[in-house]
Amino acid sequence: MKSSLYARDHLLQIEARARSLQIEVYKRRDELWSGSPPQALIDFFEPGVALRHLGFRVDSVTAIGEIEINGVRSEVAGMIDNEQQRVTISERYLHPEKRFTTAHELGHALLHPDRKTMHRDLPLGRAGVVRDLREVEANRFASAYLMPSNLVAKQFSECFQTDNFSLSDSVAYALCGTDATTVRLRYRSSRQLAQCLAGTGSFNLRHFRPLNEQFKVSLTAMAIRLEELELFSY
Repeated sequence: MKSSLYARDHLLQIEARARSLQIEVYKRRDELWSGSPPQALIDFFEPGVALRHLGFRVDSVTAIGEIEINGVRSEVAGMIDNEQQRVTISERYLHPEKRFTTAHELGHALLHPDRKTMHRDLPLGRAGVVRDLREVEANRFASAYLMPSNLVAKQFSECFQTDNFSLSDSVAYALCGTDATTVRLRYRSSRQLAQCLAGTGSFNLRHFRPLNEQFKVSLTAMAIRLEELELFSY
């Protein structure tokens, strides 16, 4: 029980660090954006801008290389050098993944400044892989920075017309045009339903931009965030 409470408190501390950094960046908005600051709130949470605020340089390269961990070989997505204050991002990934990787390295910069170099290599959400705790922490920071809890809850409520999404027959029909039992057969886990909610563009005959597009993240990243914030029950 104590360990689970400690883990929860630790995650809440990471979320608080992300919020504090967002406030710092917002206060310096006129300095950090060469032209006019962005109009949309979500656009203030660009991780590359936050890294510049912390004194880091961000470079994009064609490829960084590969690494093997626990028999899994993956392309390195990003790397941070705390001594040189430099972050390198691989161009081999789509924009939402590169954006999350940049936020992940931002998490390392803030949470693990004592580590000389670190890299992000394993795709988000890959099952069966034991991750270093620091990698888990950096991922949680990235989620919190790119998808602030209060803003995600607000947009989720606007999309699905509820603050407590529960899969009843009426909700299932509004989401998929069928009953709850059929929806559970179609989406056999909480993660699969979360991906549906993260990527759908309609509910109860209303149309909107999918949440993952609103927050400029991958479907997997958005789904994991909905689970983290417990915005629905399966």
